[in-house]
This record gives sequence, C-alpha cells and structure tokens, in this order.
Amino acid sequence: MKRLVFLDLDGTVVTQHQTVPDSARAALKQVHDNGHTLWICTGRSAPEIYPWLWDLGFQGFIGANGAHARLNGEDLFDHRLSKEFIEESEAYFREHGIMSLWQTPDALHPAEGFMEMFFQSTPEAVERWGAYIDQVTPYVKKGLPEGSSKGMITIPPTSGLTIEDVNEYLGPQILIIPASVDTGVANTGEVMLSAYNKGTGLKEVAEVLGFPIEQTVAVGDELNDLQMVATAGMGIAMGNAVPEVKAVADFVSTQIEEDGLANALKHAGLY
Repeated sequence: MKRLVFLDLDGTVVTQHQTVPDSARAALKQVHDNGHTLWICTGRSAPEIYPWLWDLGFQGFIGANGAHARLNGEDLFDHRLSKEFIEESEAYFREHGIMSLWQTPDALHPAEGFMEMFFQSTPEAVERWGAYIDQVTPYVKKGLPEGSSKGMITIPPTSGLTIEDVNEYLGPQILIIPASVDTGVANTGEVMLSAYNKGTGLKEVAEVLGFPIEQTVAVGDELNDLQMVATAGMGIAMGNAVPEVKAVADFVSTQIEEDGLANALKHAGLY
C-alpha cells in the first residue's frame, strides 16, 4: 500500500546546523524509490526552502504551518492574514516594542532591525543560521505585505507582555504558538490564523491527491506539528520532540542525530 508522507523540516529532516543526517538521506531515497509520496510540511514559507531539499525526493510542499501548499509550481491553497489585520497589529506592536516578520509565499517582510536582532543574538546563532540567511536574503522586502501566510514576533521583556497576552489582544481568530526553532531570542511566537494548521493542511492535500487519512504518515517534533501528528493515519514523534507531540504520537522515534527520521520511516513500514 502506497502512503502519503508528511515531514516537518527543522528538528525532523534538518538539524540545527541546517544539514540532513546521512541516514535520513538514505531512508528518504528508499521511501521515494518504493513509490511513496513525500511532502514537506513545515512552519517555513516557500522562500525559506533550500532548493537542495527537493533532491531528497519531496514532491510537494505545505508551508507556514498549514496556510499554504504548492505542487508543481501551482498553489493548492493559500490562506492569508489580511492587510487590515497586519496594519492593526503593527500599531499594537509598535506601542509595545514588539518586532515582527510577515511571511508570504513569495517574500519576507521584516520590521526594521528584525533580521539583525534575530540572527545576531549570539555568535552560535550566526554560525548555525548562516545558510538560512543566505537563502532568504534575496526574498526580504521592505514595508508591509498585502496579506501574510504567517507572522513571527519577538516580545521584549520590558513590555511585560506574554505570548498569551498578545494572542488575547489579537483575538480568537488568531493563534500564537512559541517559535518552533531556537534562535537565541526569548519570547518569540508564530502568528497564525487559528482555523489552519499542519493538520488541516494534511487533510486538504490528502483529499486533493486522493489518499484516505488512513494512508497518511506524519513525522514531527515541535508544537506546530501537534495537529499533523494527531491527524495522520500514523503519527510519529521524533525523540527530540516536545512532550505534547510525543503524547499524541503512535510511535516515538530516536533523536534526529541518532537516526531519528530513518527509524521513524522504517517503523512506518515505508522501506
């Protein structure tokens, strides 16, 4: 039976040093050669996807935590935060010293100083994220976008605000979760439409491609993977996953640096 396989990137396929373990590369090739369909399912937006990732056998992409999907250069769906919401949010952010980055399928729109603050917080962060910075730099645009797949914010300690405080102000149509990658910046959150997540993205893609949910597999590690792992016919948590994801998983693999993805795909019977 052929499966539709959804894989998170950071912490699942890609290490914190922006590399893919050799065991994961070999396993992905076997899964692809066995006729299964591989999809990226990530919090990243399209401009943040390294071109070489497609060489691993992926056939499609769900980005921005389930807000956007693309197959063969065509958008399957594209759910966006409105321009009006972005402008209203920015007024609140400026009042409280919150810095933002708005992501679209084609560009990144950071507040002035955001990129420098985010990636130069520590020497380790600069080294770790060098390849990422090179990847996204051509896509960085000034000003606010007409709409956004997802936002990222950093809340300064001096504001006295928590992620929950900001979420309450922005309203129930919005969900803010802690950022899924460690960049050395404290109190960083991802701003999303609450109606869409990686789980809803998985369902939408499976329906378009004609796969019943029972024939889907998902592997992830962070809070933004929770709904994806819970929704899939077989949901697998990496050994380095947060407790919430492990709790809903059908299987917990080893850590990413300990052949975690290869072991997950093997357990699923994909190779």
